[in-house]
Amino acid sequence: MNSSSLLHLNLANNKIQVIENSSFDLLPFLRQLNLDGNPIKFVTRDGRGFVYSLGSLRELSMKRCGLGEKTTARGNRSNVQGFVYTLTKSKLGSLKKLSLENNRLSTLPVPLLDALPSLEALFLGNNTISEIPENVFLKTPDLRMIDLSGNRIRTVSMETTDQFVKLASRHSIRVNLTNNPFYCDCALVGFISWMHQTRNVTIVNSVTYKCTASQSGPLSGRSLINLIPKYLGCSSTSRGTGLRLPYAGLVVIVVVLSLLFVTVMYLNRRGIARHCTELQNARKGRVEERDRPCVALPYSEVTSTIS
Repeated sequence: MNSSSLLHLNLANNKIQVIENSSFDLLPFLRQLNLDGNPIKFVTRDGRGFVYSLGSLRELSMKRCGLGEKTTARGNRSNVQGFVYTLTKSKLGSLKKLSLENNRLSTLPVPLLDALPSLEALFLGNNTISEIPENVFLKTPDLRMIDLSGNRIRTVSMETTDQFVKLASRHSIRVNLTNNPFYCDCALVGFISWMHQTRNVTIVNSVTYKCTASQSGPLSGRSLINLIPKYLGCSSTSRGTGLRLPYAGLVVIVVVLSLLFVTVMYLNRRGIARHCTELQNARKGRVEERDRPCVALPYSEVTSTIS
């Protein structure tokens, strides 16, 4: 492909499976590349990838490319491993926007983001990501948009919100966590409190965030924004860094202690019975001593005693 002045290239939905490493070598000024809907298999043959020479690239879109699927490519890498390797070995220091929606990605690859220092918008909606790794945004200080909607995130740690706050100290940011199955327990209290307090971070559609329907009890389907710690049986000062004991946990502790007390009493029943008998005998003796009638001495004995 030879057109040095080409700025935008759309190859979406063409059933492309393999892209040779040298395919875009003659497109040094390409700004936008759309590869959506192509089941690309990532095979690196010479330590580089097909985007290696796209140093001017600003936007890369690879939605529905099956990045999270397994592949039989040489080296036995999964497709996402090959994809991450391809991008980290490329010169994408100018990339501003990366779209990877609907790829069955189960993790958020830290090495990938580390290789994209100028990234401003990251779209990872409708994957199977369950957690946000610690310090994943450490080397993307210009990030302004983070879309993790439609994933499998059950809780958001305070370490994660601290990452958002750090990004927001430079500029306002938007975070989209819509349609995630949040599990409402004490580990989520810090995130709920943070949603009420944050200013520079726009939480997209936060009023729609709900406790997962798979959570039994009255919290199922309840709006996160309306929850308060006491509904979860948590301390109001909980920051969500660890799971605090809910009321059910306290009940279990009381039951265990009660059973332990009953067991100790049972094992020492003979000694306890003997002790009770001794107490009863001692009490009976005191009662008898108190109730014993006084005996009057004859007058002659009394006179003799006085004289």
